[in-house]
Amino acid sequence: MADSVVRLALHVRPGSSTPGVGGTFDDALVVRVHATAHDGRATREALALLAAALGLPARAVRLERGARSRRKVVAIDDPSAALAEVIERLRGLAPS
Repeated sequence: MADSVVRLALHVRPGSSTPGVGGTFDDALVVRVHATAHDGRATREALALLAAALGLPARAVRLERGARSRRKVVAIDDPSAALAEVIERLRGLAPS
């Protein structure tokens, strides 16, 4: 069986007092991070938070585009069958 990859658009909000994953902005999943947008800190925190929210190891989520932008595209390697359900649940959460 071939490896599969899911691509997901993220909107990262750096400097948040309450980090978390949930809601949408311009059809992208919102990831709020405590880190500032400096030297890739916000991106690294966003990837770690997303992996945790999806119940995946950090190595399963990697940045494809948007290293210097709030809008990012990530690739999720070898997703589980329930991944789409988890993403839809996260998208439905109201951002705080």
